Amino acid sequence: AKSIAATPVATVASAAFDTPYELPGEWRTQNDKPIMLASLRGKVRVVTMGFTRCKFACPRIFHDMQKVETALGADADKVGFTFLSIDPQHDTPAVMVAKMAELKMSGERWTFLSAPDDTVQQLAVALNFKFQLVEGFFAHSNLIAVLDEDGNVIHREESLGADIEPTVNSVRQLLKP
Repeated sequence: AKSIAATPVATVASAAFDTPYELPGEWRTQNDKPIMLASLRGKVRVVTMGFTRCKFACPRIFHDMQKVETALGADADKVGFTFLSIDPQHDTPAVMVAKMAELKMSGERWTFLSAPDDTVQQLAVALNFKFQLVEGFFAHSNLIAVLDEDGNVIHREESLGADIEPTVNSVRQLLKP
């Protein structure tokens, strides 16, 4: 598996947006609180997109993100881990809370977000994340991305079960004073 360098998203999404944090649209947290992606500014983030009912890629992506969290040790407290659902019809706040509990994810570090389809699609374009509904489930890209404090994509991992060290190193570089 090979990590790939981030590509500028402005040309993919829209000239009006330099980072995903500038996208319009309201999201809801696992605690059913409304937020804009702009409110994620100020903290290095490790993000992914997927859906909680996924039985194939998403469990592995969650596992890989938790490995990154563990590898960061005490530095993990300085990082936000964010799951952005592509399945707003099913990923309700209650479902997202249940998934976090099942995976033993700390609400201090982890945020699960859901939004209407059009808002999800805008973010998917901005992150170059592809997905399609197929027979009631989603076929989708595999993505773990590292965003700096302003939402710039600094690192992308698109292989399941890849070596987490490049992801961990990119987070640590951003955390350096």
